Amino acid sequence: MLFQNIFITDILNFITTHSYDGVDIDWEFPSSFFDRVNLTSFVKELRFKMDEINTDYRLTMAISSNNWYGQWFDFTTLSKYCDWFGVMTYDFHGSWTNHAGHNSPISAPSNCDDGSIVSTLDYLLNVRNIAPTQLLLGIPFY
Repeated sequence: MLFQNIFITDILNFITTHSYDGVDIDWEFPSSFFDRVNLTSFVKELRFKMDEINTDYRLTMAISSNNWYGQWFDFTTLSKYCDWFGVMTYDFHGSWTNHAGHNSPISAPSNCDDGSIVSTLDYLLNVRNIAPTQLLLGIPFY
């Protein structure tokens, strides 16, 4: 907890010194129950400390587009502390897949189940029960 408290203090000092309106957390990616617990604890404490300074501060988080990493996010709890989630709706294909495909398809072709924006939204809204008002699509332009 000591390192977590030091990190949170450093974040708060940085955003107040530079007049930022909050912080975006991009933990790529929790991959165990231990990570899940630590991420949730960190976000909860960060939100609490941010609100002590300024309740208008925004706390946002980048999140995965599917259950591979999504299973290690406690979205029920994180939704209480994050203003919104930036969904990484890209990198559905790459050197890790056995075929070529679109990097960020809106919908997947019938012969490909590697993911798409449509399947991501279905997962986050209907499986993980995140409110639509808390989702921001991250769409690549490269």
